[in-house]
Amino acid sequence: MNDTTFEFNAGQAPRLASVSIRGEDGKFGDFALAPPFNPEFYRMGHALYSLAPDYMRFLRMVLIGGALDGRRLVSQAGLTTMLTNQIGNIAIPVLTSCVPRLSADVDFFCGKRKSHSMDFMRFDEDILGMCRAGSQRWAGVLNSHYWQNAKAAVIRMLTTQSLPFTEPRFMKTYEAFERAVYQIPRR
Repeated sequence: MNDTTFEFNAGQAPRLASVSIRGEDGKFGDFALAPPFNPEFYRMGHALYSLAPDYMRFLRMVLIGGALDGRRLVSQAGLTTMLTNQIGNIAIPVLTSCVPRLSADVDFFCGKRKSHSMDFMRFDEDILGMCRAGSQRWAGVLNSHYWQNAKAAVIRMLTTQSLPFTEPRFMKTYEAFERAVYQIPRR
């Protein structure tokens, strides 16, 4: 992963993709994203800077058991721990936005059992026509969504540079994309 950093640096500024935000009229406009440099603490959504091919390499490594290109990066035991439910029976509530202009409320698949591993949100039951129990997913604040399903040997990624996060119109596209992926015949 040669184009991935955790801390934003000034040298990356010319390479940052522009960000759009949907206005009340439904049209997109420019949005000036000002990532904090060396903040006192990191909030969700603004710490990792990467290119889609780099992140896909990470997801491939997770999907195929902790090795990539002939090199073991994470032990099988470590990967199993990383992907195991870490919160027990604690219910994941609707994440209510305090800034609706930037993020809608977040409730992936209302009513379905979910948990958290160390790295991702886990789905603990099948979602008809979509992910299977054990699938794991995460998202970046600019609606970069990725998920993997080891049982189906599938990784999917849908990336944008748009706000608000998880807005209903985007989530319909996201759901349609995932449903379409599961319709593709597997070899």
